[in-house]
Amino acid sequence: MVAQVPKRFKSTVEQEQLAMAALSAFAVPFAWEWLRSPPSTGLPDVDANAWMLSQYMERTWIAWDVAPVLWTYFDNVGPRTTA
Repeated sequence: MVAQVPKRFKSTVEQEQLAMAALSAFAVPFAWEWLRSPPSTGLPDVDANAWMLSQYMERTWIAWDVAPVLWTYFDNVGPRTTA
């Protein structure tokens, strides 16, 4: 069973990681250096879930073969695809 993540924690680490798509592509590597290792909450289940989210972000978005310029929308001048 997956532990319930406290709302306070979700509103910081999870939202910060997921908000990387709103950054300019050049800023993604800098933000990821800071967000790669989630801070400890003192709750083992929450820390494990935060680490799993970090690993998911690494596998799916950071280490992906598609450059951040193609998945970030800060510099997008075309139609909105995230609304």
